[in-house]
Amino acid sequence: MSFVLCDDTVKRMNSRDDKKYLSKTAIKDRGWTEGAIKKFLGEPDKLAKNKRSSRTKVHLYLEDRVVSMKSTDEWKEWFNSSLKRRNALRDTNAKKRQKTVEKAEEALSSIGLSKKARGKSYGKLKLYAAKNYRNG
Repeated sequence: MSFVLCDDTVKRMNSRDDKKYLSKTAIKDRGWTEGAIKKFLGEPDKLAKNKRSSRTKVHLYLEDRVVSMKSTDEWKEWFNSSLKRRNALRDTNAKKRQKTVEKAEEALSSIGLSKKARGKSYGKLKLYAAKNYRNG
């Protein structure tokens, strides 16, 4: 029994079984999280050999099962709230980054490092400092 990757699906190459499977990675690429996979799909339908690692198996889920689960109200509700959480987290992280940049700008200004000197390599900064020290 062998499996061949086809786009984001895995198809079992056996004349008796033409079922399509999705790998856990392919499901995550569709917006699912590890927790959602456990909650809504449970155990995988198949385990396959992993070409990249002999220690782990590829978790395969029937594509029909994944698609039908995505059409349930419970999954849609989870997905919408998950998107809200992800967006809120992204916004919070962006605000934190902006505050960090503002604090760094403030610190640079407080030590008298002009905007002209910022972004220079250590060597160029040393030359700039020496030149401005002499002219200072």
